[in-house]
Amino acid sequence: MDGIFADLLLEGWLVIYINDILIFSTDPIEHQQRTKTVLQHLKKPDLFLKPEKCFFDVSEVKFLGFILQLGHIGMAEDKVAAVLNWPKIDSVKALQWFLESKWSWTDDHKEAVNQFEEYFMKQPLLVQPDVTKPFRIESNASLKASGGILSQKKSGG
Repeated sequence: MDGIFADLLLEGWLVIYINDILIFSTDPIEHQQRTKTVLQHLKKPDLFLKPEKCFFDVSEVKFLGFILQLGHIGMAEDKVAAVLNWPKIDSVKALQWFLESKWSWTDDHKEAVNQFEEYFMKQPLLVQPDVTKPFRIESNASLKASGGILSQKKSGG
């Protein structure tokens, strides 16, 4: 589908993942125009949408395990629950089962898991950037992979 929408994807307001399409806009009129454009692109190769998967004129949408709202991106509740319902790791055997490998379990590890769960529950996980403030780029690479993040210090923290 990326080929069908190549021109729109380059504009930056359309996201496609396999067969999920996300359109975002700054106002309702712009959103209606963009929705019509996407529908016209779908019509050309005779593609169609499943009505039960379509949501129009909403201010919140679940997409790829995230809840997207104006100025806020959070984790979907079912994804948070899945992490919080992990089996409690309170022994070497429990950790070995969880990681499927041998491990030496200490109180530091237990505290790290507790901190992870605590941070994971805090909302919002992601917020829209403030383009008037500085950004930070962090990157790392090896012979097999590379990665990077663009971050920004939150106001008051």
